[in-house]
Amino acid sequence: MTRSDFDLLELDTAEGVHAGHFRIPQDSPFFDGHFPDSPLLPGVAQVRLVTSLLAAACKSPVRVLTLHRVKFSSPVRPGAIIDFRIEPLPAKGRIAWKFSDARAEVSTGELSLAKNSP
Repeated sequence: MTRSDFDLLELDTAEGVHAGHFRIPQDSPFFDGHFPDSPLLPGVAQVRLVTSLLAAACKSPVRVLTLHRVKFSSPVRPGAIIDFRIEPLPAKGRIAWKFSDARAEVSTGELSLAKNSP
């Protein structure tokens, strides 16, 4: 059996805003070693999810240049279904994201993409 980082359940794009839902499988490699008795999705994995979702929406690889205003507000456990919203901030030249689950906001932040990204 091949393990997947995440399962994209829905992706809608309108006017540059990407929104939808994804699920973190119980056996996602993101949880390996973090932490064995109480698995928790690492913050770096959440940033990777943002770039993966953005790449899927734009049908092109993206590369992060810098991160800004990143906040991890609530833990993400295996099996969680996460709602997401990723949108451009043209005045800042950045992309903003918001992840939340049924209980609370999970993470927010902004990132700048490398010049060769969409």
